[in-house]
Amino acid sequence: METVTIHSLRGETPQMKSRLRAAQMESARLWNDVKEFHVFRRTTNGEWPTQDDLQKHIKGRYALHSQSIQMVCHQLLSNVDATDERRRNEPESRKWLKYPYRDKNYFPVYWPAQAASYDAADKRLVLPMGRGRKSLVFKLDLEFEPGGVKLVWNEGYELHIVRTDIVQAEAGATAFPF
Repeated sequence: METVTIHSLRGETPQMKSRLRAAQMESARLWNDVKEFHVFRRTTNGEWPTQDDLQKHIKGRYALHSQSIQMVCHQLLSNVDATDERRRNEPESRKWLKYPYRDKNYFPVYWPAQAASYDAADKRLVLPMGRGRKSLVFKLDLEFEPGGVKLVWNEGYELHIVRTDIVQAEAGATAFPF
Protein backbone atom coordinates (compact mmCIF):
# COMPACT_ATOMS: atom_id res chain seq x y z
CA MET A 1 0.00 0.00 0.00
CA GLU A 2 1.24 3.48 -0.78
CA THR A 3 0.44 6.68 1.05
CA VAL A 4 1.43 10.26 0.48
CA THR A 5 2.98 12.55 3.06
CA ILE A 6 2.71 16.28 2.56
CA HIS A 7 5.61 18.52 3.49
CA SER A 8 4.94 22.24 3.52
CA LEU A 9 7.86 24.31 2.26
CA ARG A 10 7.56 27.32 4.55
CA GLY A 11 10.60 29.49 5.12
CA GLU A 12 12.24 28.89 1.75
CA THR A 13 14.50 31.65 0.44
CA PRO A 14 13.17 34.02 -2.23
CA GLN A 15 15.63 32.47 -4.69
CA MET A 16 14.29 28.97 -3.99
CA LYS A 17 10.67 30.16 -4.30
CA SER A 18 11.58 31.72 -7.63
CA ARG A 19 13.10 28.42 -8.82
CA LEU A 20 10.03 26.48 -7.69
CA ARG A 21 7.73 28.92 -9.49
CA ALA A 22 9.86 28.73 -12.64
CA ALA A 23 9.76 24.91 -12.50
CA GLN A 24 5.96 24.92 -12.29
CA MET A 25 5.74 27.44 -15.13
CA GLU A 26 8.04 25.28 -17.25
CA SER A 27 5.91 22.25 -16.46
CA ALA A 28 2.82 24.23 -17.56
CA ARG A 29 4.57 25.25 -20.78
CA LEU A 30 5.27 21.57 -21.41
CA TRP A 31 1.65 20.61 -20.63
CA ASN A 32 0.37 23.29 -23.02
CA ASP A 33 2.70 22.11 -25.78
CA VAL A 34 1.76 18.43 -25.54
CA LYS A 35 -1.91 19.36 -25.17
CA GLU A 36 -1.74 21.51 -28.34
CA PHE A 37 0.03 18.73 -30.20
CA HIS A 38 -2.69 16.30 -29.13
CA VAL A 39 -5.47 18.75 -30.07
CA PHE A 40 -3.88 19.33 -33.48
CA ARG A 41 -3.65 15.59 -34.21
CA ARG A 42 -7.17 15.05 -32.87
CA THR A 43 -8.83 17.85 -34.86
CA THR A 44 -7.06 17.19 -38.16
CA ASN A 45 -8.32 13.61 -38.11
CA GLY A 46 -4.77 12.41 -37.76
CA GLU A 47 -3.75 9.42 -35.71
CA TRP A 48 -3.86 10.28 -32.02
CA PRO A 49 -0.33 10.62 -30.64
CA THR A 50 1.20 7.96 -28.43
CA GLN A 51 3.54 8.53 -25.48
CA ASP A 52 6.46 8.00 -27.85
CA ASP A 53 5.10 10.56 -30.35
CA LEU A 54 4.71 13.16 -27.62
CA GLN A 55 8.21 12.58 -26.27
CA LYS A 56 9.76 12.88 -29.73
CA HIS A 57 7.82 16.10 -30.30
CA ILE A 58 9.18 17.76 -27.14
CA LYS A 59 12.65 16.24 -26.79
CA GLY A 60 15.28 18.67 -25.50
CA ARG A 61 13.00 21.71 -25.31
CA TYR A 62 12.30 22.02 -21.58
CA ALA A 63 14.30 22.85 -18.46
CA LEU A 64 13.04 19.81 -16.58
CA HIS A 65 14.36 16.35 -15.76
CA SER A 66 13.63 13.87 -18.55
CA GLN A 67 11.53 11.66 -16.28
CA SER A 68 9.53 14.68 -15.12
CA ILE A 69 8.80 15.40 -18.78
CA GLN A 70 7.70 11.80 -19.33
CA MET A 71 5.35 12.03 -16.37
CA VAL A 72 3.61 15.14 -17.76
CA CYS A 73 3.13 13.34 -21.09
CA HIS A 74 1.77 10.34 -19.23
CA GLN A 75 -0.59 12.59 -17.24
CA LEU A 76 -2.05 14.08 -20.44
CA LEU A 77 -2.54 10.68 -22.04
CA SER A 78 -4.14 9.34 -18.85
CA ASN A 79 -6.59 12.24 -18.87
CA VAL A 80 -7.39 11.62 -22.54
CA ASP A 81 -7.87 7.88 -21.93
CA ALA A 82 -10.13 8.46 -18.92
CA THR A 83 -12.23 10.96 -20.86
CA ASP A 84 -12.42 8.62 -23.84
CA GLU A 85 -13.53 5.69 -21.69
CA ARG A 86 -16.13 7.70 -19.82
CA ARG A 87 -17.55 9.14 -23.05
CA ARG A 88 -17.76 5.62 -24.46
CA ASN A 89 -19.42 4.15 -21.34
CA GLU A 90 -21.74 7.11 -20.64
CA PRO A 91 -23.05 8.45 -23.96
CA GLU A 92 -24.85 11.36 -22.27
CA SER A 93 -21.48 12.67 -21.02
CA ARG A 94 -20.42 13.41 -24.61
CA LYS A 95 -22.45 16.63 -24.40
CA TRP A 96 -20.37 18.15 -21.62
CA LEU A 97 -17.22 16.06 -21.02
CA LYS A 98 -14.26 17.45 -22.98
CA TYR A 99 -10.74 16.31 -23.70
CA PRO A 100 -7.98 18.52 -22.24
CA TYR A 101 -8.13 21.86 -24.04
CA ARG A 102 -7.30 24.70 -21.63
CA ASP A 103 -3.90 26.29 -21.28
CA LYS A 104 -2.32 26.32 -17.84
CA ASN A 105 -0.04 28.90 -16.25
CA TYR A 106 1.26 26.52 -13.58
CA PHE A 107 1.38 22.74 -13.45
CA PRO A 108 2.75 20.38 -10.77
CA VAL A 109 6.25 19.03 -11.31
CA TYR A 110 6.65 15.28 -10.88
CA TRP A 111 9.72 13.16 -10.07
CA PRO A 112 9.43 9.36 -10.07
CA ALA A 113 11.11 7.32 -7.34
CA GLN A 114 14.08 6.68 -9.65
CA ALA A 115 14.82 10.40 -9.97
CA ALA A 116 14.35 11.53 -6.37
CA SER A 117 17.16 10.73 -3.97
CA TYR A 118 17.29 11.08 -0.21
CA ASP A 119 20.41 11.19 1.95
CA ALA A 120 19.26 10.11 5.41
CA ALA A 121 22.56 11.11 7.06
CA ASP A 122 22.36 14.72 5.82
CA LYS A 123 18.54 14.74 5.77
CA ARG A 124 18.52 16.08 2.20
CA LEU A 125 16.02 15.37 -0.55
CA VAL A 126 17.52 16.01 -4.00
CA LEU A 127 15.23 16.53 -6.99
CA PRO A 128 17.12 16.80 -10.31
CA MET A 129 16.14 19.41 -12.87
CA GLY A 130 17.90 17.82 -15.82
CA ARG A 131 21.29 17.79 -17.43
CA GLY A 132 23.33 20.94 -16.82
CA ARG A 133 20.81 22.44 -14.39
CA LYS A 134 21.06 22.78 -10.64
CA SER A 135 18.97 20.28 -8.66
CA LEU A 136 16.39 21.36 -6.09
CA VAL A 137 17.65 20.40 -2.62
CA PHE A 138 15.48 20.39 0.50
CA LYS A 139 16.38 19.77 4.14
CA LEU A 140 13.76 17.25 5.28
CA ASP A 141 13.75 14.80 8.14
CA LEU A 142 12.13 11.74 6.58
CA GLU A 143 11.96 8.42 8.40
CA PHE A 144 11.39 6.56 5.13
CA GLU A 145 12.88 6.23 1.66
CA PRO A 146 10.78 8.46 -0.60
CA GLY A 147 9.01 7.17 -3.68
CA GLY A 148 7.71 9.62 -6.26
CA VAL A 149 7.55 13.33 -5.45
CA LYS A 150 5.19 16.03 -6.68
CA LEU A 151 5.72 19.78 -6.24
CA VAL A 152 2.39 21.59 -5.85
CA TRP A 153 1.08 24.99 -4.83
CA ASN A 154 -1.51 24.97 -2.06
CA GLU A 155 -1.45 28.42 -0.45
CA GLY A 156 2.32 27.84 -0.39
CA TYR A 157 4.61 25.25 -1.95
CA GLU A 158 4.28 21.65 -0.83
CA LEU A 159 6.07 18.42 -1.63
CA HIS A 160 3.78 15.40 -1.86
CA ILE A 161 6.03 12.42 -1.23
CA VAL A 162 4.93 8.83 -1.84
CA ARG A 163 5.90 6.42 0.88
CA THR A 164 5.71 2.70 0.30
CA ASP A 165 6.91 1.50 3.69
CA ILE A 166 3.50 1.49 5.39
CA VAL A 167 2.09 -2.01 5.37
CA GLN A 168 -1.59 -2.76 5.11
CA ALA A 169 -3.47 -4.22 8.07
CA GLU A 170 -3.06 -7.95 8.62
CA ALA A 171 -4.14 -10.00 5.66
CA GLY A 172 -6.45 -12.06 7.86
CA ALA A 173 -8.43 -9.01 9.04
CA THR A 174 -12.02 -8.85 7.89
CA ALA A 175 -13.02 -5.89 5.76
CA PHE A 176 -16.55 -5.86 7.20
CA PRO A 177 -17.07 -6.24 10.95
CA PHE A 178 -20.57 -7.73 10.60
